[in-house]
Amino acid sequence: MKNNKLVYPVIIRKTDDTEVPYYVRIPDFDRSTQGIDLSDAIIMAEDLLRCLAIDYEEEGLELPLSSDISHVEHEDGDIVNLIAVNLD
Repeated sequence: MKNNKLVYPVIIRKTDDTEVPYYVRIPDFDRSTQGIDLSDAIIMAEDLLRCLAIDYEEEGLELPLSSDISHVEHEDGDIVNLIAVNLD
């Protein structure tokens, strides 16, 4: 049975942008998104991860390995978290 759940680390950074103050990067894909608040940033990261996984599957590409969260490079003040998506 195929596991249709993905878990990848993300880096969430608060910015000075008043319209979209949260920047989120998924380092294993070198892709980013934004959110208007922390909750929105997490939802946007989940949506981006889901879209990337679908794109990779449609193109016949293998997904990158998920980095160990303890090895994710980030700056002081960043939030490093895991994002999980179910592809079912």
